[in-house]
Amino acid sequence: MTTHEITNHHEVDTEPDPIVSRLYHELDSFERTVSLVGFVGTSRRAESIRLYPSLDFDTYYEIHVADIVNRSRTGSGDDSPSVLHVRNTGSIDIVSCTSADDIASSRRVRPEESHGTITTDPGTFSSTTPLFRDSYPHNPTGDAVQKFATSRLGQTVGGGECTDLVNAALQDANARPGNFSNPPYYVWGTEITQRPPQWGTWQNGDIIQFAYAHFQWVENHVTKTWGVGPTGRHTAIIWNATFTGSGPWDTWLIHQNDGVRKVTQRQLYLARLVSGSYTVYRPVPL
Repeated sequence: MTTHEITNHHEVDTEPDPIVSRLYHELDSFERTVSLVGFVGTSRRAESIRLYPSLDFDTYYEIHVADIVNRSRTGSGDDSPSVLHVRNTGSIDIVSCTSADDIASSRRVRPEESHGTITTDPGTFSSTTPLFRDSYPHNPTGDAVQKFATSRLGQTVGGGECTDLVNAALQDANARPGNFSNPPYYVWGTEITQRPPQWGTWQNGDIIQFAYAHFQWVENHVTKTWGVGPTGRHTAIIWNATFTGSGPWDTWLIHQNDGVRKVTQRQLYLARLVSGSYTVYRPVPL
């Protein structure tokens, strides 16, 4: 065991974690990887596996076995999702299906390009002002977060990640930054725990953290889906949540990396969650 003596004269275990030894073969020749989360299945392709981000099997990722550096699990049970560390120099195929064996469409991307959401259509760029009554509750910090995000609509903030937009909005609003210590369960302020939400429970400028979340609903007799990508996480800002407690909790989000690495908007029915979870936070001023 490797130990080091510190100033109060007791020894601390500093033995490297096994996963570090597997990913960092040599510290001076580190090979960068991308972490993808999902359920591993067999592939019809030689020397490849499928990674299903959710158990509806509507979408999966074809990954070459040679590009996988390490595999671990998000929990202790055999049914918990796997975390694959994939070389970012490789490529993966994103396949959307109507069933587990009926391929509808496929596209090839670099691993670092697969971090967004799973959606058949990217978000919209509408700049319509959110509708709310004079009595709608709000707070100055949330208003500032929403205003910043709206001002960046159609633009790329930072590196194009969903958290880049939220971090920049919080900084501009002089609010407490996010806590990333427990992915994918990032914390963005004070948790809003009331369920089901009523008028004003969620406010414009609140932040939603999605974890392995997938939604499904029927709109104009067409079944639609939206969900988090293989990292298992996505972060968005509430742009308009002026619904009552009944109904599907239709909420307009403003976020980044939803099918495109730009700031877009999306209407989502938050009551139509079929797997995973999400948590709503209220930004806290510094």
